[in-house]
Amino acid sequence: MEIGFHVSDVDSMHGLSVRPDVLLVALSARVDDVSPSQAVTILRNAAATLQKRALEIHAGAELSPRKLDLGRSSSDKASKASFADAQLDGVLHIPLDDSAEYWGRAALVAQITELLRGFCVEVSKAKPSIRFGFRSPVPRVRDVTAYKVELSTRYAAQWRALTGQGERMPGGSWEIPDEVAQVAVSLEEVRLVRVPTRRLVGAREM
Repeated sequence: MEIGFHVSDVDSMHGLSVRPDVLLVALSARVDDVSPSQAVTILRNAAATLQKRALEIHAGAELSPRKLDLGRSSSDKASKASFADAQLDGVLHIPLDDSAEYWGRAALVAQITELLRGFCVEVSKAKPSIRFGFRSPVPRVRDVTAYKVELSTRYAAQWRALTGQGERMPGGSWEIPDEVAQVAVSLEEVRLVRVPTRRLVGAREM
């Protein structure tokens, strides 16, 4: 499940409306002037602390570490040649209970936001300090597999309406994309949209 696709407002209007079942929060933590081994220990301990506190809010919360960068030098002094800035990016997953209505979900977002703000202040005062950042929680559908057949049907129908072609697609010039973008509308609605991966040969320019 990824967040990085761009889908226009017009495309999202034609997307499949689905109730989201998870909140995603993009996180980053950076520590300066430490050795790579020290950085790993510091960041691992910080991640473990955050995971524990997130579980106090929701038993299904899960912190997933992603990209780890240990290679950026912070000083040109020979005495500090082995020290550098290290950064860890990650994603916090918090399930959205199906029984929770809008304001119940909003309360969960508030709890997570307060947790992360407090954690940001706490680690900034630690020794060594950690520069911690996060983005606003985003509602998502954890697994879009169950919706792919309907999305393919919708995509094919839109393709025919756009191009004026018949039921069959030109061999080799077009394929139904496998990637699915998610556009958050609210805490109770996400729109799923197929993302084109190949340009249609001979199609009219819109």
